[in-house]
Amino acid sequence: DIGQFMHTAHHRGFINDLEQGLISPSDFYRECRSHCAPGTTDAQILSSFQVLVQGMKPDTAKYLKELHGRYPLFMLSNNNAVILPHNLSLFEKAGAPVPEIFEDCFYSFEFKSVKPSPEFYLEAVRRTGFKAEELLFVDDSVSNVTVARENGIKAVHLPVGKSLREVLEPVLKVQEIRKENPLVHCIANSVADEFNADALLAVGASPIMSSFAEEMVDIQSEAGALVVNIGTPGREQTEAMKIAAAAACSFHKPWVLDPVGAGASGARFKLASMLTEHYHPTIIRGNASEIM
Repeated sequence: DIGQFMHTAHHRGFINDLEQGLISPSDFYRECRSHCAPGTTDAQILSSFQVLVQGMKPDTAKYLKELHGRYPLFMLSNNNAVILPHNLSLFEKAGAPVPEIFEDCFYSFEFKSVKPSPEFYLEAVRRTGFKAEELLFVDDSVSNVTVARENGIKAVHLPVGKSLREVLEPVLKVQEIRKENPLVHCIANSVADEFNADALLAVGASPIMSSFAEEMVDIQSEAGALVVNIGTPGREQTEAMKIAAAAACSFHKPWVLDPVGAGASGARFKLASMLTEHYHPTIIRGNASEIM
């Protein structure tokens, strides 16, 4: 009847007591035996318990090592004295030893508190030496993520079937953009000028919207990137696109071409083709009809 006590995120009954450090390993084994067939040994119970813990995927271990080189990492874990040695061995086997990857580890059984208890989060935050808003919490439980956010911690949910890398990397990229606050030069579709500026501001960049040909080189020398959208072309705007794209290449700045409606007219197709062939955009952003 172990199912009544086990849960993917939050255990119940005596297993929850074990994770809160409220009972000892001896108490745990004694309680387990009361739910098992006569003659069941502690070794058999431990072996069954270990089977429930999945190993770490190679990409996760690799990504943790990459993150360790970029950020200080901490572990906040609902864990217990019985299964912890096995958990640590799984990290070791995957090539990501816990003592080498994490600055510190906060285990529920040592704190006498489990996620999603706010006290567990706040004490762990205090021990990191960082402010809550300076940390990013990742967890596969929605309730754990929710409580972290309620306590001022940025938090990301890791859904089942998604890798840590694909969920976390976009979030970290946005954080890096906000820290750097790059200037992004946009020659944009007049219909979407405001939207483009708002989107860039939302991710932490500083947009400058200009199609004044005479200032293209000066702007591009300071900008971190260029975005060219041919949605509403005109003679002055087309000339600005050429100069800005050439300057982006000269200054080795990344630039994005959005060939809006490239197939709608010969003039648009010619403009998009010329920008692509002569100035080699870093990224071409378009739908299938525009690209193909």
